[in-house]
Amino acid sequence: MNLATHVRYDEGLLLTFRLTDTTLHQKGQLLPPTTAAIHPQRFSTDLAFLKGRWTAAMILAVLILVGFALRIHNLGAESLSEDELNKLETVSDYRQNGLTSRNGEHPFLMKGLQTVSLIGADELNATILSPANAISPESALRFPLVLFGTFTALLIFLLVRELFGRSIAFVAACLWAVEPLAAAIDRVAKEDSLVLFFFLLTSFFWVRSQTRAETGDPNWIRWVWLAAISFGALPESATDHN
Repeated sequence: MNLATHVRYDEGLLLTFRLTDTTLHQKGQLLPPTTAAIHPQRFSTDLAFLKGRWTAAMILAVLILVGFALRIHNLGAESLSEDELNKLETVSDYRQNGLTSRNGEHPFLMKGLQTVSLIGADELNATILSPANAISPESALRFPLVLFGTFTALLIFLLVRELFGRSIAFVAACLWAVEPLAAAIDRVAKEDSLVLFFFLLTSFFWVRSQTRAETGDPNWIRWVWLAAISFGALPESATDHN
């Protein structure tokens, strides 16, 4: 099969796209792939605090810590909702009887993470923490979502940096870290935080694979496989099996 793509740009706008014949194999080797061109409008990174990689990394780390603090503060203050209570009872059933069909309409990934979190909280309460500072079941049940929601800011930074540059990526990550509604959603034991996390992770891996393929990186396919693995976690994050 013979196929090649030729794309002509004028001031960043796609003007023509046509197919012509060429040979995909040369000396028994498959030629590098031709991907859909990705030419994002990258914004300036001339700001002083963005020039140094370590400085930028430290600022990003501070944003993540601030986001984590907003999400973890008094995490167990609110009582469990009906849906959260069902998950707590399911985790208790897992711990007593192993994996069962209880609460089977919800995916396993979050319940598995909550099981690990509750076991860890019980161990800390029994060995290190005093009764006054014990981790409540509400906090332990919600902690995995807090963790994933916090690191969503990092994924937003990586994806937006890939598309628009570092300065816009910092703005986007900062907004997510301190946005009240985002923090509130991450403080509830619901699947939404996991879905967003794996969606952004898949998007980042896929965009990176395309940009690497365009630049001739021979290892571009690794990013495709990472995108596939991350995409596989999406159905186990929030698919109802009804």
